[in-house]
This record gives sequence, C-alpha cells and structure tokens, in this order.
Amino acid sequence: DFPEYLSIVKDESDKLSRLVDALFELSLAENHEALQRSVFNLRDMIVSESAALTPQLQERQIKLSCECPDVRDKEEKILVVGDEKQIRRVLQNILTNALHYTPEGGEILLSVSRLKAGKGFEISIEDSGEGLAEKDLPYVFDRFYKGNKARGNEGSGLGLYIARTILQRHGEMIEAGRSERLGGAAFRFTLSSPESAAR
Repeated sequence: DFPEYLSIVKDESDKLSRLVDALFELSLAENHEALQRSVFNLRDMIVSESAALTPQLQERQIKLSCECPDVRDKEEKILVVGDEKQIRRVLQNILTNALHYTPEGGEILLSVSRLKAGKGFEISIEDSGEGLAEKDLPYVFDRFYKGNKARGNEGSGLGLYIARTILQRHGEMIEAGRSERLGGAAFRFTLSSPESAAR
C-alpha cells in the first residue's frame, strides 16, 4: 500500500543521505592539505561525545562506561595533539560503530591509558556485541568493507576507513581485535601528548 511504499522510499533516501555524508567525510579525511594541529583536552571531547549518544544509549538500555585509570583527578586534563575536528570524527565513527553493533542491554567500554615513556595515550573502545570474525580482521579498515554479517550490513563501509585515514595522516596507530573484557569487538588507537609531539 501507499504508506508502505513511502516508508521504503524514505529508508532508501536516508541510506543515500548517509552515504553522501560519508563520502564528504572521506574527501575531508583524504585532503592532503596541512592538518590544523593544536593541543586540546581529550577528556572534554570524550564527555561531549558520550553525552551526544545518551538518547540512543538510553533507548536501547546500553551502558557506556569510561575509564581513565592513570589520571588520579577526574577533572585533570588529558592533553593531546592533533586536528581536533578530525580526531573528533575518529571518536564519533568508532563509538557509532560500537553502538550500532552492541545488542540491547549491552555494554560499551571506552578507556584511556598512558603509553610507556610518556609518548601519549592509547584509546580503547570495546563492545559486547558479536565481535569481528578472525577472517575479517585484516580488512575491517578497508574502504567499503562489510565482511562480518554478524556486525550488520547497513553502514556505508567507510566509517572505520575514514578513522584509519585520519589517524595515519597524524602518524598514529589504530588496530582492531576482540575485547577480552566484553567479548565483542575492540578498537585501539593512539594520540600523541604535547611532550612527545615536541620531541
């Protein structure tokens, strides 16, 4: 009937809109102009991005926990160096990916730990979803890759590729694996501290 037809058209339109947005993000990530590096507080970024996801988390009763065990004072800044807008996109893409594949009533864990010798920080985002198949691990950051059907097939296949592209341009590392704590997927990436960037 007509309402059902309209619903299908709207769904397809939404998918197309998301793909256009993702392609625009991709063009920005691959832009070889100089990065707008600055020193910023990663803690503030984590707090604001976590708050932005609150409605979706509450709707699906998913718990998002944040751990920064190396920082004694909860108000203490976690200073990192990078293009703040681009790094925010990395955090958004990986958190959105985790949210998408975490089942109702599940859990997402975001943790920050200091790298050895004060070289910066490692940010880890883990979920309690189905996880990544072993055969997919070498390809999860490839453009348009949607290998593991357990992790759905609705996205553009660009989010993780964009995240890796941005981090590579910053000279940082990102890797994917299985979460030992939650049993699902785990994504870990690094960010430099002002001290290490000055060396």
